[in-house]
Amino acid sequence: MERPSSCCWARTGRAKASRQTYVGSGLSPEKADLYVRAMTVPGVLTAGLNWYRATGAESASGLGDFDMPTMYVWSTEDIALGRKAAEDTALRVRGPYRFEVLEGVSHWIPDEAAETLNVLLLDHLKSPTP
Repeated sequence: MERPSSCCWARTGRAKASRQTYVGSGLSPEKADLYVRAMTVPGVLTAGLNWYRATGAESASGLGDFDMPTMYVWSTEDIALGRKAAEDTALRVRGPYRFEVLEGVSHWIPDEAAETLNVLLLDHLKSPTP
């Protein structure tokens, strides 16, 4: 059975449901509209879904621990990534590790707290590597 194209997806009402999901997860209605509109471009929806299809807990098995400087930026209102999962990332990092929590921010950190995220990233990237 052939999968529906992105254009078909937009006509089936799934676009409306996706918009509601985006807004319900903390994205502004305006940003949600941009994301939904992008999904109607042929191939975009399939590419996004394929990323999720290709990843999973088993995809990280055998990677070992990471020894590079690592920063994890997590937000307290993230409905997709829980705090325990975020904190457990430290168990796989042997290099310098930094865990930053953004209070009151949803899953959409770059959209909601771009300035704060940029400051954190610039600080992390300018830190000397051991």
